[in-house]
Amino acid sequence: MKLWPAKSGTLHGIREIDFRGEYAIVTTHCGQRFNIRDSRNSRAARWLRNKWAQNACRKCRIPEWKLKKYAGTQFSEYGSDLKHRQ
Repeated sequence: MKLWPAKSGTLHGIREIDFRGEYAIVTTHCGQRFNIRDSRNSRAARWLRNKWAQNACRKCRIPEWKLKKYAGTQFSEYGSDLKHRQ
């Protein structure tokens, strides 16, 4: 989906993911950078699965269709990894 929840509860649009082993650096459209670990049990994974993010970042300008798709998507119980897809 290329969305990432910040600890503040804001959804950000992902511009780039740089994989470095089991960690990754996520760069958002508004310029923020998150250093994350690829884990299905992480805070961000739970927030995405359970739809706990409260609002969208205004600077990222996430389109309405993407927010509707996110709201309607059913994630599996365990989610998926951030594996690099080519």
